[in-house]
Amino acid sequence: MSEQEEKKEDRKYAFDEVSPAVKILAILVQFTWGILQNFVGFWIMIFMGGRRHRFFRTALVTEWKMGGGMSLGMFVFMPERLYTSVFERIDEAKNSEEGLGSYTGRDSRVIIHEYGHTMQSLMFGPLYLFLFAIPSVLWANMKPFIKMRREKDLNYYRFYPERFANFMGTKVTGRESCRKED
Repeated sequence: MSEQEEKKEDRKYAFDEVSPAVKILAILVQFTWGILQNFVGFWIMIFMGGRRHRFFRTALVTEWKMGGGMSLGMFVFMPERLYTSVFERIDEAKNSEEGLGSYTGRDSRVIIHEYGHTMQSLMFGPLYLFLFAIPSVLWANMKPFIKMRREKDLNYYRFYPERFANFMGTKVTGRESCRKED
């Protein structure tokens, strides 16, 4: 195998994909260790019907009409405009001469962040809902927290579930996650 072919093989699963064996193992772990959040995520995906779905590494990403992203185990939900942007840009980058290295920007950081929540689910299993998901939903949606963030100019990603999701997403994918200006 030539050096160029070796580099291409090394990058085969570098960003938006993983090997089939890793994907199967992750799904098995999610549906045993992380059954609570995956059960909820699965039913949300089913009830949404007719929406587009696509794998990003070990997460099944589904577009939805809500304004923000949400992760429940291996099920990631993204707003329609962001879903379209993320996967169109990934496909464009794969076909460019620069490859996936050219895929950057806010939308790429959001998918990395949401994937970080998927990694939290793998790590913490049944505790994920209580340690990360519920606090994250409250932080994002409760009026007192929204008001506090605005009045004190607090970064949304400063709160521990979001900060840790950024860390995990970056660590696992090797790509930058969300930051203050996102």
